[in-house]
Amino acid sequence: HDVDVKALLRIAVLYNVPIANNRATADFMVSSTLFNSEYQPVAKDYSGYITRKLPVESNAEQGGVAQSRSGDGTKARTKARTRSAQAVERPGRHGKA
Repeated sequence: HDVDVKALLRIAVLYNVPIANNRATADFMVSSTLFNSEYQPVAKDYSGYITRKLPVESNAEQGGVAQSRSGDGTKARTKARTRSAQAVERPGRHGKA
């Protein structure tokens, strides 16, 4: 039940649907001057975000992790795990493990 309620609230937020979760909020919404008048929602302009240029890093800048030829990323994951394990074994900034 809790999951369904959360999903419904997320959809309401996504589509900008007002929701009253208690009587005080419902009274406030119904008594609002916007309740019986025409409302023009403000649409956000995401064109700058959508058309932005993303930096492309070379393989060397990414730490040399390359995906295997099969495309499953096994070699990349193994190399990343090895690097993570090495980082854990190294002492921290102040010489503490």
